[in-house]
Amino acid sequence: MAKLGDLLSIDYENLEYKGLSNAKKQLGVSYLGGINTSSKLVKGLAKNYSTYGVYLLSSDSSGIQVCSDDKQCKEHCLSTSGMAKLELLGGLTKIQNSRMKKTLTYGYNKEFFTRMLVDEIRVKQLEAEVNLSEFCVRVNCSSDIALTSLKIGEKNVLEILPLIKWYDYTKNLAYVKYAKKYPQLHLTFSYSGSNWLRCLEALKMDVNIAVVFDCGSGHKMPKKFCGIDVIDATENDLRFLDPKGVICGLCYKTTAKDIKNHKETIPNTRFIVKKDDPRCEW
Repeated sequence: MAKLGDLLSIDYENLEYKGLSNAKKQLGVSYLGGINTSSKLVKGLAKNYSTYGVYLLSSDSSGIQVCSDDKQCKEHCLSTSGMAKLELLGGLTKIQNSRMKKTLTYGYNKEFFTRMLVDEIRVKQLEAEVNLSEFCVRVNCSSDIALTSLKIGEKNVLEILPLIKWYDYTKNLAYVKYAKKYPQLHLTFSYSGSNWLRCLEALKMDVNIAVVFDCGSGHKMPKKFCGIDVIDATENDLRFLDPKGVICGLCYKTTAKDIKNHKETIPNTRFIVKKDDPRCEW
């Protein structure tokens, strides 16, 4: 993780937004979010989609609450998977340092964060148009922030950029209900291991459910979970293209915290559905 002095040298609360380039310089980061910056997002290229995504740190790493219900999953957050996992295992912290700064900016100066987000999305949208690519945005690659809470003045980002295709995963059922007024936003409700009744409510609202499975080395998913058809949602991250009324099956990705004695282990948590779970039909 970043040296404490480096993080505290930034006066997050009093940051003044003077354009995107200046904002990146003030924070000492290359970008707030990026295009196809993970192995999952880049799969959208097969469907001609460029996906802009933002990665923040979970509350146990940053002290900032970026998820409404993270009791089961924060210890295994995707913020320490992928390239971040490889970097941490190698004793490096560049990616985590950058994510910490972005998370602290969100926590202490939300309007600065939002202005930076909006301007960067506009730039990336133009780049996608030049490349003749469809464009979509996932702000919560490792968080669960209601987009309606990201505001500049009285308008939230969905109102500021109404023609953008936005999508996210969430465990916040109230947000799902409220977000129905924004047709440009697609949400998938996430199973936490203890919110199945809320999952059923979401299904009644034509909102699909994401469930994380222990797929094993064979990348095997059940055909059904709790009697509901499971689709392979690892083929891409474009959940707005999925049929309705299904379980979006995801495979658990190990994080840096899952490496025990130089071996990857699957944590014992209700958040991950195990292979022998009786609710699964194979």
